[in-house]
Amino acid sequence: IGAAGTRKHGLILRESSTGKLVVWMIENGTYVLLQRYANPNTYSAGYFGHNTSTISQVRYLRLIKSGTTYTAGVSIDGVSWTDLWSQDISAHMTADQIGVAANFFSTTLVPELAVHWARFT
Repeated sequence: IGAAGTRKHGLILRESSTGKLVVWMIENGTYVLLQRYANPNTYSAGYFGHNTSTISQVRYLRLIKSGTTYTAGVSIDGVSWTDLWSQDISAHMTADQIGVAANFFSTTLVPELAVHWARFT
C-alpha cells in the first residue's frame, strides 16, 4: 500500500475472506486519505483525500462504525474531532477485522506495511 517515498500510518479495515481493504491513513504528516483495495497489492479507488494544512498537526484518526456505514474523523488532541467522510462500504466489502498499520519511508525501496489485526463484529 502506497508508493516509494511516502510515510503512512493509520487504520485498515479488512474483509478476511477476500483480503479486500479500506485504508484510512495520514501520509507524510500532511495528507489524510481513505482508499479501497481489492487486495493489499491492488488499488481500487480513492474514497477521500484531504490536505491537512487546514487542520494543522493531525495526530489522531478515528473510524466510527454504525451498521455498514463508517465515519472517518481527525483530531489534533484526541478530544475534539472533525469528521471528514461518511459512507456505507458494504458494496465493496464487509469488514471483519481492523488493523493499526505503518510503513517505512524510502525513496528507492517498495514500502512494506506492518499491520496488527483485531477481529470485530
